[in-house]
Amino acid sequence: KIQLLENPPSKLEDSPELIVQYERDLLGVSLTYNKIDGKDVFAANCTCKEYIEGKRGIINIAAEIREMRCWTIKNGKNIGREMLYLSIIDGTCILNDVCVFSDVYEENQGLFIEGNTLFFSGIRDKKRDSFIIKKVSQI
Repeated sequence: KIQLLENPPSKLEDSPELIVQYERDLLGVSLTYNKIDGKDVFAANCTCKEYIEGKRGIINIAAEIREMRCWTIKNGKNIGREMLYLSIIDGTCILNDVCVFSDVYEENQGLFIEGNTLFFSGIRDKKRDSFIIKKVSQI
């Protein structure tokens, strides 16, 4: 028993991801951490809250996909192709108006899974004030 205490078979520290998972399993919501708290998000220049407050220019957000809605395009040059509307969350708030057009969606289809943490890069749509994703990568 002393050897196990001195050299444990696994880490004795709980990671933020593990705590988030425990809290969601037991409570249905994470209270202590957000899923991206344990990730390296140095390239992000904006949070969801800053976006809602009006940040402009090229926006980079590190967030978790909370909800996905897939739509089939019915008009225009991309008829029949699919696009996504996302709700993403970071430690500040939820951002609901996130659009992933068919080109980006088809290139990165395997990354778009509810609960996955991604790095989103895009711009603000001037007409609808939604976040248009131009590039996405796994954190």
